[in-house]
Amino acid sequence: LKFRLGGRGGRRRSLAIGAKPKVLIADRLPEDTIRRMGERFDVENRPDLGAGDLPLLLTSFQALVVRSTRVTAEALEKAENLKLIIRAGAGLDTIDILAAQKSGIEVHSCKGANAAAV
Repeated sequence: LKFRLGGRGGRRRSLAIGAKPKVLIADRLPEDTIRRMGERFDVENRPDLGAGDLPLLLTSFQALVVRSTRVTAEALEKAENLKLIIRAGAGLDTIDILAAQKSGIEVHSCKGANAAAV
């Protein structure tokens, strides 16, 4: 069994049922958050990446999670399989929104995700 992932330019990609979507975490997140994400996704935690590293890495991921890492148009041009970018925090100022839209990539933020409990 397979389900379809929408592709760019009318192309569609399949991911076998049971296969976990690949998620790249490009900034530091709490260990518990990473562990919980790993229960549902194939997570690669690379918190020391810079914006210049993304173009080479994004080709094999369906989702990207960032806090402060800049996501540039150059990185998104090479991200054939990327469907979603999540900013763990408020605002989207570190992400090239126009480039993401042109590539059919959804962008969301998690307001309050970087707040510490008191």
